[in-house]
Amino acid sequence: MKRVYISGDTTNDNREVIHSTFEEAEKSLKDLGLFPINPLKNGLPNTATWEDHMVKNIELLLTCSAILLLPGWSTSPGSRIEACIANEKKMDQLFLTEQE
Repeated sequence: MKRVYISGDTTNDNREVIHSTFEEAEKSLKDLGLFPINPLKNGLPNTATWEDHMVKNIELLLTCSAILLLPGWSTSPGSRIEACIANEKKMDQLFLTEQE
């Protein structure tokens, strides 16, 4: 089953909106028969540093064959780093568009 890493801005919205967005993306990927990797479930506490989360998330990303970029990903330094790694690794890149 194809593993797809979910990447998006996790700092510029309230936590409820962030978790809801990632959960919806995770459900959509499962519905498509894919295996989503949600970085919000990386096993680290919310109190861990940004750097610690990035190290863990990059480790998770490298286990995947595709990345799903959520709306607003390009405003997030972490998502831009993840997209760059995915591009260099020639991973499939999927984009979720904003719904009206």
